[in-house]
Parts: sequence; C-alpha cells; structure tokens
Amino acid sequence: DHVVPVSVYPFHELWNLVPSDARFNMHRKRARLPGPEALAAAVPRLAATYAAYAGSRELRRALHDDVALRFAHADADPPRVARSVAGLIESIATARNLARF
Repeated sequence: DHVVPVSVYPFHELWNLVPSDARFNMHRKRARLPGPEALAAAVPRLAATYAAYAGSRELRRALHDDVALRFAHADADPPRVARSVAGLIESIATARNLARF
C-alpha cells in the first residue's frame, strides 16, 4: 500500500510502499492520511519495514536512492526515514486540510 495515497500525491518511491492489511486499507485507511495518534503509532512499524528493506541489497539501494530524491538527508537509516515520512505526512495533511483516520 502507499503510505501517502496516490490520490493525495503520486509518490511511487520505496519509502511510500509498505505491506498492509487489505481489510484495514479498504475499510479504515482508504485514501486518507493517518491522524497524529495513528501516525505516532506507525513510526516504529515504518522503521521496521525500512529495516527489512535494508536487509535486501537491491531494496536497500532503491530505498537509499528514493530517500535521497525526496528528503534533505541522503542516508536511509530506517528510524530517520520513518520520522521524515511522518513529518512529510503531517505537512501534507496540514497544508491540504485532508481527511485523516
């Protein structure tokens, strides 16, 4: 699933693609961004996902390249990427006044 829904912004970078529960995605998340509480709870899960990506040579390189394109830091340190993604989500949600779950 896309962390930031394609309908909000079409980021097709690896940091924005994470495994998800189909039922949760279809019935709760849909095309919305997480609210502050859900976002705070998601950061450790995002970091774990990025750490799993780092376990693969190909995915580690793709994550590094995608992070370098999107964020001010070029390293793909999983906790740092997760915090950057959370900050981006919060900025988008606030700037566009989007529905959240």
